[in-house]
Amino acid sequence: MKNIVYFILIIISLKSFGQNSFPTSTLQTLDGKTINTDSIKSNQKPLLISFWATWCKPCLEENKMVLSHLEDWERQYNIKYIAISEDEEKTVARIKKMIEKNNWKHDIYVDINHDLQKKLEFSIVPCIMLLDKDNNIVYKHLGYQEGDENALIKALENLNK
Repeated sequence: MKNIVYFILIIISLKSFGQNSFPTSTLQTLDGKTINTDSIKSNQKPLLISFWATWCKPCLEENKMVLSHLEDWERQYNIKYIAISEDEEKTVARIKKMIEKNNWKHDIYVDINHDLQKKLEFSIVPCIMLLDKDNNIVYKHLGYQEGDENALIKALENLNK
């Protein structure tokens, strides 16, 4: 019985340390304006957020995968997609070149000081998150390997249940 109580306490404490709702923080637009994350949250539809960096090869692979499915996911799961770069201020020009080269149309922001990253308690990119309509984080995955999208698809499907 004592072990069960300890186990329950551990589970409760681990749950309390995890980030459940998307925090308020500031980001930069690519033209250097500061915005609040509250302005990018969507209460009408789920929000898929990719945290990435220009120097991160798995980030670019994950972004390519998401963009190959995005049109279908937007239609099927009624989601909005944004990307938040964890690049530093000196490499913002690289982000703009990458957007132009790849003809990306989705919203992209920059977490210059990594404030949002710190609040969300992750240190590895890529990191992809799915928020429900109430801005609760319902899915979070660090890193990317081909096939990781299967768990994301399952999370997307669970939003409609």
